[in-house]
Amino acid sequence: MKMSRMSARFGGEKCQIL
Repeated sequence: MKMSRMSARFGGEKCQIL
């Protein structure tokens, strides 16, 4: 997956927001 780094960054932010 090319969006591997972006996914990790977005996932971390989403986890904190939830």
